[in-house]
This record gives sequence, structure tokens and C-alpha cells, in this order.
Amino acid sequence: MTELVGISEPIEDRVAKKYETQAIDLLKSNDAPKALALCGTSPPGLHSDRIANIISSRQHGRTLVFVDSAKDILPVLQTGCVDILKINAEEITGIAAQIDPQLGSSAETSIVDAAWQVARTLRIGVVAVTDGPSKAYLVDIQKTCAFAFDIPDLLANRHKYLLGDCHDAAAAIDKDCEFGKLTLNPLGAGDTCSAVMLNLILDGKEAIEAFAQGLSAASASCLVPMPNCVFDKQVMMRIRKDVFVSEI
Repeated sequence: MTELVGISEPIEDRVAKKYETQAIDLLKSNDAPKALALCGTSPPGLHSDRIANIISSRQHGRTLVFVDSAKDILPVLQTGCVDILKINAEEITGIAAQIDPQLGSSAETSIVDAAWQVARTLRIGVVAVTDGPSKAYLVDIQKTCAFAFDIPDLLANRHKYLLGDCHDAAAAIDKDCEFGKLTLNPLGAGDTCSAVMLNLILDGKEAIEAFAQGLSAASASCLVPMPNCVFDKQVMMRIRKDVFVSEI
């Protein structure tokens, strides 16, 4: 987490160079991974220019590059080697402002406009944007289409999601306040969404459905008080039935 990375000692330059060399060698090898996920905040000393150099060496069509990061990430995005960018609404508008100050300064700029601007300018195949419990969005420049994802009210529907078809669900909630006093735990929800989305894409799912299920998994993880990033797949699939996807 950022709290840990932020207090880490800076990585020595020789170590960063070695990391860069080994990463490039791996991406160029016959054992290149199916995907490379760049998530969160890089530790001090490992600069985005090095990360950009690393992903620029990937073999196109062999290693998918997935980014879930916004801090000092522009040099990485400018390589044109990022296949999928998944960030939140504040982050996408911030990046849009960096590449087009006029767009970023407009109060009328929508999340979708910002996502399109970033996708087209930086040649990113898919841009997925979360906004907490509010609508999420996905733009696909190859298919030239955009989608909105309506996320259900987790607390209002918690009985159904947590207990499923249990006929005594309401009575159980009344007698046992374990769920009745439930508060949402959003910590790690973004990481959960990214992990599920990427894995499903690697399994052959379309980005739209992979993102919808990622959002559902993230929502399910919010219903688990602790630990973070843990969810019940049955709960996830119940939520998925209520995630409404529409082309915009």
C-alpha cells in the first residue's frame, strides 16, 4: 500500500538499473508473461521513466500491459504500450488535464469525455473508470464505443446479497444484528476490481464483462468488514445480476 511504499528508503540507482535490465530481459524472452500489471505507487527511486522503458520492450500481442496507477504515470502512458488503464474519476480527469489543459480546466468536462481524450491521445485500447458507488465507465477505442455501469445500493440490498435465497433472511437480520449494523469497507476495493478484471480478460472475457464482474467483486469485498480484498464469489455473482450495463 501507499502508506508502506511512501516511507520506504529510496531504491539505489544500481538496484533500479538491475531491476530494469532483468524486467526487459524477461519481457523479451520466450517465457514472457501473458500480462504485466502496474498497480499503485512505485517506491522512491524507481522512476516512471524506467517503467516506461521496461514496458516499451514488451512483445506486442504477447504481453498485455494493465495499469492501475495515476501518480507520475504519464511517461508510462505516453509509450503507447498500455492496453488497459483502470483508474478512478478524479485520476482520469487529472491525467486529461495534463495532456490537454483546456479540457481539464472545463467544469463541464465529463468523466467519459476525459476517458476518451486519454484513450485517443495516449493510444490506450481500453480505459475503465470507477467512481466509488456512483456510475463507472469504460471506453474502447478499437470498438469506438463507451459504456456506463450502474452499481446497486449495497447496504439497501445487503440481505439479498449476503444471504441469497434464504427464506428466513429478514427474520435472521432482525434477530442477529451482525449484518444489520454492517458498514461498508471500501479499502482494497479498487485493487479487487483490477485483479478480477485482468484475470477474466486473460481467461478470454470481453473487457466490458470483465469490468462488470470486477466491479461486482469490488462491491462484494466492501461487504466484508475485514480483511481487505476478500469476497465471496456467490455474493459477487448476486451483485453482478444487479449491475446494469448500458452503451452511451
